[in-house]
Amino acid sequence: MKGWIMGGSHPHDYHVEKIDEMLGGKPVARLEFGGDKVIGFGTMTQVVKSNRYAGKRMRLSASLRANAIEGWAGLWMRIDRAHGGMLGFDNMQDRALTGSSGWRRVEIVLDVDATEAQAIAFGVLLSGCGAVDISDIRFEEVGKDVPTTDSAITEPVNLDFTED
Repeated sequence: MKGWIMGGSHPHDYHVEKIDEMLGGKPVARLEFGGDKVIGFGTMTQVVKSNRYAGKRMRLSASLRANAIEGWAGLWMRIDRAHGGMLGFDNMQDRALTGSSGWRRVEIVLDVDATEAQAIAFGVLLSGCGAVDISDIRFEEVGKDVPTTDSAITEPVNLDFTED
């Protein structure tokens, strides 16, 4: 599919195809495990330059459906620096899809640094067996009133171990 590439730690164990189904008039793609033994994960990925998004808060959202997933699946988005390293990352691992489910609207919200960001990588990820369906992908600017979903903590917490 134009614009999309396979990525992840073991992309050769996964494949993507458009399936013969529509969701609200939108086509559906499926990322599916097709290997012999699960070793890593596969992604359906796009990478775009960050120039037009610099200094903005961006939301990646889509409708996802889990199909007999043994492992987990979710959207992912990463903000990359020009000379390596990440400025922001979320792969939904803390709120992942597992097993089988109906359609679920999910989102990731990250800030694109105004000076250091070079690229934005995003897509859908499957770690393990099964398949994840994706439809109605949106990539849009949102206001600063929309909280980010970046899992990185910004300051030390629970240094005295008093919170469980």
